[in-house]
Amino acid sequence: MEKNSTYEKLKSQKIEELYSKGLPSKITGKAHIFGDDVDTDAIIPGPYLRTTDLYELALHCMAGIDEDFPNKTANGDVILAGENFGCGSSREQAPVAIKYCGIQAIIAESFARIFYRNCINLGIIPIECKGIKKIIETIKIQNKDENNKKNNENVKISVDFENKKIYINDIEIENYLIETNEINNNTNNNNNNNTNNNNNNNNNKNNIDAEKITCIFPKGKTMDILGKGGLVGYAKSQ
Repeated sequence: MEKNSTYEKLKSQKIEELYSKGLPSKITGKAHIFGDDVDTDAIIPGPYLRTTDLYELALHCMAGIDEDFPNKTANGDVILAGENFGCGSSREQAPVAIKYCGIQAIIAESFARIFYRNCINLGIIPIECKGIKKIIETIKIQNKDENNKKNNENVKISVDFENKKIYINDIEIENYLIETNEINNNTNNNNNNNTNNNNNNNNNKNNIDAEKITCIFPKGKTMDILGKGGLVGYAKSQ
């Protein structure tokens, strides 16, 4: 196929060099948001599986959902997703395509287990985060433009692997729903300072306080593998 500017952009990211450094202590980038049941056929559709050029594979990453996805990514970016991410066939090309877009971590409500294992083998950090769906919905609501269309392309995310902390727009993930709810409440109160509205806001805050965001980082031998940039790097180090 003809190599376009997006292909050249992906190649300039030098993914092999990036992953050869092993697990970083922290990454900061843009969050790319997806929903539930993102299957491997959507991540990398069948017609593109034959290529042996890994950057060409990345050029078609998420072609079943967002054909412009590879043009939006940069090294250190993170995918945020709902339940059962990576379901469907066990094709390894799916996490390979994600990796060669520069994505270094995927945070999801849950993963398909083979996909989860393939991510580890390739050096992509999978983080299972119960409650992330509520945060995704909050982000979608907050980032609608004046035409009520989604605009989720300016969501900053940081993952601190050393301290096992995640920050979205500089707010720690465990506090994200509470803090963003308080901001919304203050805005509502300024616009409409009535008692019933305040009571409703307090009830909403109490409900959010009761919700827990629980994130499970890889540990033990899995972290050893990730620390070497994946299974091949780990095997070479033994």
